[in-house]
Amino acid sequence: MTNPTTTTDSQAVKHLRDYRLLSFDVYGTLIDWESGIYTALLPLIDRSSSGHSLAERANVLQIFTNHERNIQATNPWMLYPEVLRRACKAVALDLDIECEPQEADEDEEFRGGGESWEAFAESFGASVGQWKAFGDTVEAMKKLGARYKLVALSNVDRTSLEATLRGPLEGIRFDAVYTAEEIGSYKPSLSNFEYLLEHVEKDFGVKKEEVLHVAQSLVHDHVPAKTMGLESVWIERGGEKSSMGGNEEELREQINYRWRFKDLAELAQAAEKDFAVIPPSSEDIPASPYEKALHLIDEAHAQDPTTISINGHETPYELHYARKMTSYLDKLYPDAPPTLRLAIRAQHFRRWEVPRSSYPMTKPGYYAWRTGLKTRQATQASQICLSAGFSAVDADRIAALIRKEDLKQDDETQVLEDVACLVFLDDQFEEFERLHDEEKILGILRKTWRKMGENGRREVGNIEMSERARGLVEKALNG
Repeated sequence: MTNPTTTTDSQAVKHLRDYRLLSFDVYGTLIDWESGIYTALLPLIDRSSSGHSLAERANVLQIFTNHERNIQATNPWMLYPEVLRRACKAVALDLDIECEPQEADEDEEFRGGGESWEAFAESFGASVGQWKAFGDTVEAMKKLGARYKLVALSNVDRTSLEATLRGPLEGIRFDAVYTAEEIGSYKPSLSNFEYLLEHVEKDFGVKKEEVLHVAQSLVHDHVPAKTMGLESVWIERGGEKSSMGGNEEELREQINYRWRFKDLAELAQAAEKDFAVIPPSSEDIPASPYEKALHLIDEAHAQDPTTISINGHETPYELHYARKMTSYLDKLYPDAPPTLRLAIRAQHFRRWEVPRSSYPMTKPGYYAWRTGLKTRQATQASQICLSAGFSAVDADRIAALIRKEDLKQDDETQVLEDVACLVFLDDQFEEFERLHDEEKILGILRKTWRKMGENGRREVGNIEMSERARGLVEKALNG
């Protein structure tokens, strides 16, 4: 990793962990755009006269890039396959290649197999989904997706991008995809970046200062990013040898990326390092199995990319949630055994890694998500407890509590359920009630009340709530 020489001293120091969402250019950053274009153009290049200096790879790509950019700028409404077809024809003319039949009834073969010029141009325009991903892309994106929301901001049409997502980018989950087709313009138009920032705030509640744009092209992405005040990461992908990205020296005054990496693998590695909790010194390592397990569980919670402001300090949300759970346990059951304490502390263990959107957005999908989470969290927490020195029996007990086995028959499982319900009412309910209609809210409150034991229900009266939230609770219980 190299730090950008263009970052100004006036910028406050930020870390990769300070962002919530990464937006990505796709073709050139995730997909090898240059090799894809050049390979698809080879039948055309082969028809150029041998020794033609313009037919060299770098020259062909530079010619193509110039034509593509001009076509996109003058025809912002044009779908990308048509842009490719027109740019292809312009390159052919520059290479002195005859594209049209000399006579109306002549069916000129363009390449082996009897393909005509029109058929070739059509297949070239539809070749986007066949362009290969860089070797590090898929693994790096999966790592980044575990820590950030991922959004694609692409200069292609929806159909072409979907073909890429089904093909070379299979396995990568984007939280949103914004294309030139729906925006109505191509980068470097500022309209594309305005659309990005407007929609990530509307769709995810993410502010501009929480977005980091990741791209290879200086011209298409980093120049407009600076104009918009959007922080960015330059993925070199060939650096000065790249034909599509622009020359860094020539653009120095127009760009201001914060980080610079040679590829996505370097970015993912840097993010992992930045999110990692610094291990304690040897004299600070907890001694007992309980203390070791608690330390390891909280260490994992501290990696949650979503944060909440507590007394002016940004705290990973799952660490905040775990502490809330423990605080209510202390109120209900101050003498709780270590197994129950750890089960409650690990109730949402690494939950952010399995978002709701990873399951079908249906009622059965919701229940499958919840069941999968409980199983996953129980397994991971029990493994931590075993590594910390707990017996297999105690580790199994912790897993069973996290899975909420024998609820209503097991007193400790009921305590865990009470604590979870109290944290929901204390920490999450007021935001929940702002997002849903009253009928749904009342139904959820009644369901929550039915799940609670007497000790938990008595504690509800001690929770500080707004007047509206308290009124809804009372209406639900009296209805």
